[in-house]
Amino acid sequence: MDTIGVIGTNSLQYDGTEKIAFSVTCIAVSWIWFLSLAIAGRTAGKVNLCWLLIKYQQLSFGVLQFTQLKA
Repeated sequence: MDTIGVIGTNSLQYDGTEKIAFSVTCIAVSWIWFLSLAIAGRTAGKVNLCWLLIKYQQLSFGVLQFTQLKA
């Protein structure tokens, strides 16, 4: 729907080679966007959540100790 509603209506203002350039640019941006999403998803899938939770726990424990010293 967004392809027709956004890209289609915006392409009406171009003629000739400008319309071809607009189409090629839209295709390139689409490929870059979806490849970036795929890379981000793959990278996020490799994150070790256990390590992240342990680091969060250590940080929160350190903050609690620091606030206890101030009191």
